[in-house]
Amino acid sequence: MKGTHHLLVGLGAGFVSIAVILGLTQQTWSWQVILLSIGLGGLFGVLPDIDHKMSHITWNLMGVGLAGIFLGRLLKREKWSAFGLGLVSLVYCTARFVKHRGLTHRWWVLLLVAGLVFPVWMKWELVVVAWCGGLSHLWGDKYFKN
Repeated sequence: MKGTHHLLVGLGAGFVSIAVILGLTQQTWSWQVILLSIGLGGLFGVLPDIDHKMSHITWNLMGVGLAGIFLGRLLKREKWSAFGLGLVSLVYCTARFVKHRGLTHRWWVLLLVAGLVFPVWMKWELVVVAWCGGLSHLWGDKYFKN
């Protein structure tokens, strides 16, 4: 699948998964958290292609990392610089040394990475949404190869 298709399927997976979770748990969330959930589904829908040198997600994350380094130095925010350097290093090493459709295309790796969402927002439901977005990528690669 192409990146835009992965993004659309991931957004759909985010929407459906948050709708199911809210229906099962009888919770009510603000529309901002629901939009965040859909966005997480979209992000994780394209994230496994970080192992491809020419994918949009690789270059976008490199840009975010470089911006973090630059802004951190400019505004004297060392944590921003450290985050940016870590992100650039991670993305570069993944794109350079991980085989495409290798490690980043495993359900358990996506679950571990989705788990990193929990400390940020402290909602297990968002971890499930992110993981469903990542699984949508695996599903799309399996059934809709170019």
